[in-house]
Amino acid sequence: IAQAAYYLENNGEVAIFDPLREVQPYMDKAEKDGAKIKYIFETHFHADFVSGHLDLAQKTGAKIVYGPTAQPEFDALIATDNQEFKVGDYTIKAIEAIMDGYDVMPMNEAAKIGDFFVTVTGCDKVIDEEDFAVMKDGAILCNAGHFDCEIDMTGLREIAIETREQRKNIMGYMLPTGQWI
Repeated sequence: IAQAAYYLENNGEVAIFDPLREVQPYMDKAEKDGAKIKYIFETHFHADFVSGHLDLAQKTGAKIVYGPTAQPEFDALIATDNQEFKVGDYTIKAIEAIMDGYDVMPMNEAAKIGDFFVTVTGCDKVIDEEDFAVMKDGAILCNAGHFDCEIDMTGLREIAIETREQRKNIMGYMLPTGQWI
């Protein structure tokens, strides 16, 4: 139906993965297939609401499913690691996104140990003043996401006691504690 969105139907039940904002095509396909949308799986949180999960759930009664670290401000089923969901004869198993030796953790924990932070979420203030305060000297921040809101640059500028162009187009910010970000 759309790039990076998936429709799974089996024996009259449907699961939608990461729906786009426009939800009518999913409902039309389910109706054509004689099926009911049962679950809406979100593999990541869309603070910019490019996802149609809320509208689709409201219009179909399907349950929105997130992984174990999600904290949505709306009704959703928070899956546990290895929890299984039946869609017709298919079984979908929720697996927490810890892979290839990387640990998944809240930002305030990652800020203490990370060296390089790249935001791609589209969420507002993923990295904020509390995180800056505990980062290592020389930590590198960059935003490659949808919008320039993920790193709280206003907050960083406000707490910085000195700024300097470290390299062409790369700004450094010295915090009151003496570390440079």
